[in-house]
Amino acid sequence: MVALASCTVLAPPTIAQYCAPATPPSAGGYQAAFDSLRHTYAGWITGDGAFPVNLPDGRVVWMFGDTYTGRANSDGSIPGSAGFIHNSFVVQSGPCFAPLMAGSPSARLSIIPDPSPGQWYWPTAGVIEGGALRVFLWHMQQGNGGVPGLNFTTIDMRVASFALPSLTFLGVQPLPFPTDGTHPYGATAVSAADGYVYAYGSASGNAYVARTPLGDVTSGPWQFFTGSAWSSVPPAATPMTWPGSPPQSLFGTGAGPVSQLWVVPYQGGYLGTAEPVDAFTSDVWAYTSASPSGPWTYHGPIAATSVGIPSYSAQTRLNLPGATSPVVVYSTNNGMFTGNPPTLNGYGPHFVTPSTLP
Repeated sequence: MVALASCTVLAPPTIAQYCAPATPPSAGGYQAAFDSLRHTYAGWITGDGAFPVNLPDGRVVWMFGDTYTGRANSDGSIPGSAGFIHNSFVVQSGPCFAPLMAGSPSARLSIIPDPSPGQWYWPTAGVIEGGALRVFLWHMQQGNGGVPGLNFTTIDMRVASFALPSLTFLGVQPLPFPTDGTHPYGATAVSAADGYVYAYGSASGNAYVARTPLGDVTSGPWQFFTGSAWSSVPPAATPMTWPGSPPQSLFGTGAGPVSQLWVVPYQGGYLGTAEPVDAFTSDVWAYTSASPSGPWTYHGPIAATSVGIPSYSAQTRLNLPGATSPVVVYSTNNGMFTGNPPTLNGYGPHFVTPSTLP
């Protein structure tokens, strides 16, 4: 009998990034790039959020919330041994996508460190101020009564700073005014053409907006929209208005969408995008306004998310590198409400082309 020599099967080596054949030209190209990244041995399996920030040097920082780390199984599933952190970045340089996390390859950590046990940060929107990237954050804590998939509550909203171009983490600080789950300023934000940064926050269909001059995000002064003017007194804030928007009775009594409104400059004014209710609806609605503070005129659905899987954070992006048309980005989580771990294809970012824009 011939003895068989023993051999050791080595795992594929970890690589730094995934590079597509070219900078993605479309929503389908971005979907293919991120799907490929999720199957690449880069230590980053998948995450939700996918909020892009264009950097001055042409790169894009894609900001993610809850992130699975390590390596996907050969069948594309998320292994039970995968790591789990509360935030991560993917840095896009043309066709290449490189995950950015803290820790070591064998023990990844959130790029924005958890402030204490049972608390964490989810990144939302980012703006460029001089030599820094300012990232608005949900400051979260564990526990709200044990609802599967939603066992967390908001403490307040904060801002993380990263030095440019190195993306070195500099620290986190609270916004210089009171915030909470009913006034989550910074849940979305836009750097507008008038020189102000506008920070939005919705709760129960009531969407508020505050502003400060670009360069003053961490220090202020901040002003709060009262419906007809701007006030330095936070309690004077009044929800924005929504002409023609269908009423929402699910989880909200306000006139606008229950989901957060994502705003971008558009045709000399502003385009707003939101699902009616994150995780419970599948249409993506469009609004326009001449002003970052509204009123927001309803224009109907422009896209549909994945039917049968909870979707959220739908946003329209007009200036992604390489893309020749607008792209709607949203996330899904097929483990939400079930108590079961999500699957690789059911958890993470999705990219679609809007059917039409106003």
